[in-house]
Amino acid sequence: MKDFLVKADIYRLFSEIFSFPEDEDALKVLIKEVSQIYEPLKELDPPAKSLKEDFMPFMKGEIPLSEGAYASYNPADVVAFYKAFGLKPKSGDNPDSLTYILQFLSILSLKVAMAPDDEKREIAFDGYSKFLNEHLNYWIDKFRDRVHSKSDSEFYKKATDILVDFIKREVKYVDSVNSKR
Repeated sequence: MKDFLVKADIYRLFSEIFSFPEDEDALKVLIKEVSQIYEPLKELDPPAKSLKEDFMPFMKGEIPLSEGAYASYNPADVVAFYKAFGLKPKSGDNPDSLTYILQFLSILSLKVAMAPDDEKREIAFDGYSKFLNEHLNYWIDKFRDRVHSKSDSEFYKKATDILVDFIKREVKYVDSVNSKR
């Protein structure tokens, strides 16, 4: 289950990448650290200029950072997943935001990795698998298309490509595991 610890770090990093870059130096350090355990991230080189300018299309809504912009879904379903695993979005926050979703997948990865027994590990893995397939995988390609059509930032385009490739590999992995059950 050590690989789920790595996955937790990868999801956490992407959650930071797709949040407003308040502390760019910390983000650069995090990218460097996580790239030591996930090779594709070595291709991700933050620009010398500020990422804040590159993040503006996300802030202006040109590139929405929420599931609702790309797929029809029931917001209560997302919140129900969070609640089932003991989490609750902050009042006023958007529970279908990409950052929340990535943080949730990071937490589920930790729950799989650190489960005290097989039953709890299975419950966490089932939640991880179902949430990944029913939510993020459902709209992540549309998000990538929007980033590539609306952003001039090579950093965010590359980050999105790496994220989508990671998600697609994870979906294949969980589908493979689920088909053997």
